[in-house]
Amino acid sequence: MSWVDDYLKSDAGYKWHDEMSIYLKKIDPYNHLVSTSFHNETNEAYEIPTIDFANPHTYGYTEMNINDTLPSNLEKFYGMYKKPIFHSEIGIDWRSGVETAKQDPLGITLHQQCWAGMLGGGAGSAMNWWWDSHVHPHNLYYRFKGAAKYSQYLDMISNQYILLKDVSTINNPDIKCLGYLLDDRIYGYLYDVNWKYTVPDVKPIENVEMKIACAEGIYQLTIFDTVTGEITEEKVVETVDTNLVLFFNRILKDLAFILKKK
Repeated sequence: MSWVDDYLKSDAGYKWHDEMSIYLKKIDPYNHLVSTSFHNETNEAYEIPTIDFANPHTYGYTEMNINDTLPSNLEKFYGMYKKPIFHSEIGIDWRSGVETAKQDPLGITLHQQCWAGMLGGGAGSAMNWWWDSHVHPHNLYYRFKGAAKYSQYLDMISNQYILLKDVSTINNPDIKCLGYLLDDRIYGYLYDVNWKYTVPDVKPIENVEMKIACAEGIYQLTIFDTVTGEITEEKVVETVDTNLVLFFNRILKDLAFILKKK
């Protein structure tokens, strides 16, 4: 909507969104979600009650680790609008996919935006725009596989919804976590803060210990390869003093896990 003539010079755009979102809901027998989009991340139109979710667009992640930066923005935008946040366009270079590919030929940003959007507080994985000029020429479709397979295990219906970072500690400052603590299950993602498209090669981090404050009991731990989505390890763990203590011998770039209470 940002490119509509004189949109930013009047309140006509806000009024149009209000009127049209009400109209769409009135005539739609299937109750589709209604949203809109702009060239940036925020807009007062997202405050309209009949706009169901905010739909930010941004190319402000140049030289950043998206895992480390997108979640805080998701939290900020949720605080502003109190509705789901779904980044349908995100990247590091607004000019073209060709320029994006020059900077990130390995598609690390694609990988990170999937995981950070899905487990960092978003309504889903943050989406890429440059399919024909970045993804396809470099055959980067595999970058979506791991997150796609992991997402099939997600059950987000819960009476409680807690960000995993708020109830966990990690013994190494170079490893951070994303994810959710729900009623009887935990979805988690651990990542190396140093790993980003400008630093594609990082050394493994060893002897990582993570403590999660959760309901007492026995849990099934399943660990996933984030690129392939394949299960790499399964074992049973038990709480000690209302904490689950997870030990990872070696983390190279990132890993994902699920804990399910037995």
